[in-house]
Amino acid sequence: MKGKEILSNRVFDSKCHPSFPDKKEMFLGYMLGPVGAQLIYFLVQTWLNVYYTDVLKLTSLNPDFLFYFPLVSGVVVVVFNLVFGYLIDRTKTKQGKARPYILLSAFLLPISGALLFLIPSGNDIWEYALICFSFNLFFGVSFAIYNSAYNLLVPLSSRNSKTRNSLSTLANVGMIMAQAVGSLFPGIVYPFIGTDKALWFYVMLGFSLLTLPFTLLQYYHTRERVSEETKHDDSSQVRKIPFKEQLKVVTKDHYWWILIIYTLVFQFGLALKNSSLAYYCNWVIGDGYNDGHTMLLFNIVGGLSLAIGAVIINPLTKKFTKQQLMIMGFILYAIGDGLCWVISYPGWFNLPHISKLIIILIGQFLKNAGGIPCVYIWMSLVGDVLDHLEWKARFRCDGITVSLMTIFSLFMPILSNAIINKLLGANGYIEPTENSAGIVQSTSLQILLDFCAVGGEVVASIIIVGLMSFLNVEKNLAKEQQEIQERHKEETIKAGGVWISPEEKAEMDEKEFLAQQEEADLAALEKKCQKKHLSFEEEKKKYLEKKALKAKKEQGK
Repeated sequence: MKGKEILSNRVFDSKCHPSFPDKKEMFLGYMLGPVGAQLIYFLVQTWLNVYYTDVLKLTSLNPDFLFYFPLVSGVVVVVFNLVFGYLIDRTKTKQGKARPYILLSAFLLPISGALLFLIPSGNDIWEYALICFSFNLFFGVSFAIYNSAYNLLVPLSSRNSKTRNSLSTLANVGMIMAQAVGSLFPGIVYPFIGTDKALWFYVMLGFSLLTLPFTLLQYYHTRERVSEETKHDDSSQVRKIPFKEQLKVVTKDHYWWILIIYTLVFQFGLALKNSSLAYYCNWVIGDGYNDGHTMLLFNIVGGLSLAIGAVIINPLTKKFTKQQLMIMGFILYAIGDGLCWVISYPGWFNLPHISKLIIILIGQFLKNAGGIPCVYIWMSLVGDVLDHLEWKARFRCDGITVSLMTIFSLFMPILSNAIINKLLGANGYIEPTENSAGIVQSTSLQILLDFCAVGGEVVASIIIVGLMSFLNVEKNLAKEQQEIQERHKEETIKAGGVWISPEEKAEMDEKEFLAQQEEADLAALEKKCQKKHLSFEEEKKKYLEKKALKAKKEQGK
């Protein structure tokens, strides 16, 4: 209760006044805000294992540790995500049920991100202890809290499917921006820091600290409008839905099972790629270890098609359903990765490095073009399924659904790291030295890295195409959402409240917002006039005339 009272303070209020997302909320809350957390996660997921194997040299010192400790830590991640999902569903504050956890993670992420790379030397016990502690703090607590809340922001932002599409697109543009910055790491930062332990820490400390301002920006420029629909209820009167009851509902719905299986398959394929990518670029397709350009080009060219996707996704959603886009996208996804898998398979094609790299980059461009729907509209589709479950069960199942999805998205990288470490140890991985020019990894290891980096996602894509064939939740969604609104109306009237439809509330809030905006503008104008010795009445008249003209133009559109 005390935490709820603290969050009722105006200092924690969202800066988003309207009942629909305005441009400020869209760009600051959904596009720019997530960049900090997504950037540190991208870097940790891609490079932490390289830090363990190449900087700390744990493959030769203790290969079994690098296999078993991530698996044990995965259990911690699973347990904590279930706990956080449970807590989110039972959180009811003025700021919503997910946003308070975004605020908490803003302070946890910088600390846990830096600790991952603050590993002492000279004492094996302390070294292994801090590796385990920092790993679980980041994956099991800090990012688990953030990701569970982050995945609910789009579904809870609005019931309007088109609005969700726009917000989902912008949220993923933010993720791509983070990955674009992170993609510069192998070309600019990695050659500079090499295997220097101190430099690794200072660089990662800087990236970790960036999460604080960005995540606070995200917190203050988002709003949970779906949570606010039941704002009239007193928290003591709101029915607490037992976990068992939620589980019973969701496990009987085939759309929910598609969400969960998709997340498991997609995240496993993606995690295998991310965990093996640095090794794949260094030892399979690169022009020598840490050549400074292979992985950089691999990321940039692949990301280019996703950047184009931000422009074309909205027109595509007007012509095709989300289900159709997902199916077509993953067919192209499999073709692109399949091309890379075949071309880079050791011994099959004796091509010059540059020729092989060009073909692989073309494959990555095609693969990421196929990933446009899953990147930009998937969370909107998740929101549609959550609304369908609410219609079916008469209560929302957000927490249990998102916590399980988060478990897979966080556990799969942990599992894939363990698998990669096992493969490295079992196939004689040769750790790099200051002069790694003559090092060549075994053919068996190169074949395995080739599959993990590009082949695994081919298999995952084929499975996902089959799953998407059955995900036609959009068919009856509008009717189901209308029934949900009717239920809320009945509940409000029964509780003695006055029902205000979402459309009426949006109009009322917009008028209030415009009035507050005008009041703030005039107050600022008055200060400006006093400072510059201008006539406030004359400047006020100009302001109101300009505003009226703008409103007239908008009405004429």
